[in-house]
Formats: sequence, C-alpha cells, structure tokens
Amino acid sequence: MAKTDTTFIGLQRIETGTVTATGLMPAVDAFNIINGKTVPDSAAFVIEKAEKTDVNILESDFPYMSIPGSRVVSIACNSRDFTVDNMVRAFGGTKVSDDEYKAPVVGTIRTKAVRLTTKPGNDGKVLVFLIPKANVDAGLNGQMINTDTGFLEFEFVPLTPQDAQGINLPAYEMHVIFDPVPSPTLPVVDDEGNTFAWTDIPEYTGFALYEYSIDTGTTFDDCTANPQTGITGAHNAGDVQVRLKATAKHNYSNALLSNEAFTA
Repeated sequence: MAKTDTTFIGLQRIETGTVTATGLMPAVDAFNIINGKTVPDSAAFVIEKAEKTDVNILESDFPYMSIPGSRVVSIACNSRDFTVDNMVRAFGGTKVSDDEYKAPVVGTIRTKAVRLTTKPGNDGKVLVFLIPKANVDAGLNGQMINTDTGFLEFEFVPLTPQDAQGINLPAYEMHVIFDPVPSPTLPVVDDEGNTFAWTDIPEYTGFALYEYSIDTGTTFDDCTANPQTGITGAHNAGDVQVRLKATAKHNYSNALLSNEAFTA
C-alpha cells in the first residue's frame, strides 16, 4: 500500500457543480457555494507520497526505468454555514422552508464537480483546486462550536473523468490566481468614434478574454476588439462597462465603468 502524507490548508470557498459529459469543469455559473464559514486550516489533503516504480522496458540497453509520482487521493473539509440551502446542496433532499429541511429517502454518495478556493496569501493570490469528477460524501456534526449549532463535513475523492470519446482526462488541476480578480483599468471613451478602450489586467491580456455591457451591467457580450467598437446611442457615464469573463478557474472580475458619457 502506498504511503500517504496529510497537508492541512485553509479554505475560503467550497463549491460543487454538475459533472459534464465532456469531462471538463463546468462554468462558474454552474457552481453552488456550499460554505461561507470554514474552520481555519481544516481542509485535509491526503497525498499519496512519491514512490519509484520499476517498469520493464523491452528492447532497451537499460531495461528498467524508475517513475516517481504523487497524487491527491482525498480531501476532507467542513463548513459552518449550516443552512437549509446547504443541507440540500450537501445531501440532496428538499427545502420545505428556510427553517425546515426534508432529507432524501435514501442517502447515497453523490458524484460532483468540485472547486476549492484557498484563503489568500500575502501576495493576494489563492490556490484553486479543480476536480471535474469526484465522489462526495457528506455528513452532519451537531456539536456546538462557538455560536454555531453544527457544521457540515465533506470528503471528496477525485475520480478519473473521461471525454465524449472515452479518453481519460486528468483527475484534477491546480491554479494560482488572484481572487477576487482585479478589474481592467484606464477607461478611454471616444464619443465621436463610438468606441470604449481599456488596459488589460496584466495576467489576462487580449480582448477575447473580456466582455462588455452598454446597459449598466445588465447584459454582457463578448468583446470583439480593444477599443470596443459599435457603442452607439446615448449612454451616461458608467453605463458602458468591461470586465474579465468568468472561467472554471476564476469568477468575473469587477467591471471597469466608462468615466464619460456617450452622446447619440
């Protein structure tokens, strides 16, 4: 049996979503945030220690080679955000009201996509741990902790996802990003040319990564250029906005607002 180490990490968000048919992570909008309050540094990452495996290589002057490797085999964490909505997200079942929860007839381990976000470091960056497919086992601990009546306990076991052709994909990914993502900067309104320009976030360059709105952020469309063209009609200062698009790795950035009006 492989040896394991356990590393404890502080989380700020636990999110689950529906496993996709492509084997890839679902979009940000597909995730439900399970927790608002986590026990400090309580997420236990069980990591299989790197070991050398001898592999027989035929037709080689050196018939054996050693392959080191390590992997995360399970993640246990908990949430103090003990609400009826989170009971449904954790266990299934039905929300009767804000104060009443009806458990499912049969409780089973569920398969979910999982996104875990750590607390920020001194540089403002966080580690995002993405699991496209995981077995999720949830439990309820009713012990009194400070003013909380209990907390939800989770164990996530990464599985090997497959794409539509049945090809195995990586079991998880890890990314270091800013959270929240900073907004683009330096708005430039060209009323005569009907364009709106901005300066990209340094880590996210290229207009294709951004989207714009002309109705104060009610709806957004993909940017087609920087400066963005086609800003016609009258718009007050702040009506036209640009923000970084959301991905499975990060949420939307804060929007950059136009600092001048567009006239008709």
